[in-house]
Amino acid sequence: MKKLKVIKILFSVIVVILSLLGIFNILNIKIVMPIILLLLGIMNILGGYYSYIKHKKAEAISLILSGLFVIFVSVFTTFF
Repeated sequence: MKKLKVIKILFSVIVVILSLLGIFNILNIKIVMPIILLLLGIMNILGGYYSYIKHKKAEAISLILSGLFVIFVSVFTTFF
């Protein structure tokens, strides 16, 4: 459980840093945004896994599906 929490905190910090770099035009926003969306999708899937462990099946399914959708959007916007 502690590893999952550390991973979520690490991803959150990375998302905030990348967002700030994109906002201040240090990095190109067209490159940073799909990476941010990918990390947010992974965080949703991790949240779904955590809910599944806590026996909250409906919440877990919705979080996992929303995470997969965000990852799909990230990949789709990268290539098109």
